[in-house]
Amino acid sequence: MDKAKIRLLAGAAGIFLAFCGLVALAISAVLALMIVMDALMATLIVGGVFLLISAGCFVFFLAPGKPIEAELEQAEELGSEALADLPVDTLKNFVRRHPMVAATVAAGLGYGMIKDPNSVMRHAQHSLLRML
Repeated sequence: MDKAKIRLLAGAAGIFLAFCGLVALAISAVLALMIVMDALMATLIVGGVFLLISAGCFVFFLAPGKPIEAELEQAEELGSEALADLPVDTLKNFVRRHPMVAATVAAGLGYGMIKDPNSVMRHAQHSLLRML
C-alpha cells in the first residue's frame, strides 16, 4: 500500500475516532449532570451546548459580515498562488523521470508547430481544457 493510501486511511480513522470521542464526551457529560438533575434535562442541556458550539462554528465559517467580493478575491488569490508553480514543477518532474519520452514529445510538437501551428495550438488548448 502506498503512502497516499495510508495517509487517507489514517485521516478517515482520525475522523471516526474523533466522532467516537465526541460521543463518549457527550455521554460522560450527561452522566455527570444526571447527579444533579434528571436524565432528560441533562441530555437536553448537553445537546444544547453542542448545538451552540456548532452554530458558532457555522457563523465563523460563513463569515456573514464579510462581503462576498472580498471572499471571492481572497479565494482567487489563494488559487492563483497554489497553481502558479504547479505546471512547471510537473513538467520538470516528467522530464527528469522520462527524458526520452519528453524529447520525443518536444520534437513532435516542434515539427507540428512548423508544419501547422494553428492545429497544434487548437489541440493544446483542447487538451488543457480537458485537464481542467
